[in-house]
Amino acid sequence: MPLHGFIFDLDGVLTDTAEYHYQGWQRLADDLGIPFDRERNEALRGVSRRRSLELLLAGRVYPEEQMLEMMERKNRYYQELPVPGTAPGRTGLSRRADAGDDGAQEPLLSGTAQTGDAG
Repeated sequence: MPLHGFIFDLDGVLTDTAEYHYQGWQRLADDLGIPFDRERNEALRGVSRRRSLELLLAGRVYPEEQMLEMMERKNRYYQELPVPGTAPGRTGLSRRADAGDDGAQEPLLSGTAQTGDAG
């Protein structure tokens, strides 16, 4: 059976979201009175939201309920930012791209609702 398409679903593949994650973490750090800058942000790249929060908190201890609230708040801050090429709320981005000389197209998809354990 010939291959007719590809599906990509990786945050940041078609739209670079790293800056917007940084801004979300920066806003949360400001809320908490925690020093945070781009250098500290580098440690958060590619790790889960929980681990990112733990790194941001740098040993500060909070009850689980408050940890969950802070992760949700960071996600809300991220979703409020206008990222070029995405729909409001990060419901996803889709587009089609030419596959080659035969005129075939592959759907390219990238999206995240920022649920689960993503950054």
